[in-house]
Amino acid sequence: MLVGQNYHPSHLQDLMAIPASSRTIFSLQAYLGVAAYRSGYYIATSNIPESEIGRNWLLEKAFPNLLDFYQIGRLNGKQ
Repeated sequence: MLVGQNYHPSHLQDLMAIPASSRTIFSLQAYLGVAAYRSGYYIATSNIPESEIGRNWLLEKAFPNLLDFYQIGRLNGKQ
């Protein structure tokens, strides 16, 4: 949803390889936060154009509490 037409099945494997947290995750909210972080990180490091429509729907309307995780991932990916 965040990469739109630039999606490729290998992206999922690449996302799972991104380190996110050394703590054990026990809640759905924590998993979603890690997924948002990894997505932002991957998009930034891979220079994949972000889907504005997907971002607006997913991170501003459906799950606005994940926007910070996504933004931190993008910032860390740009470093």
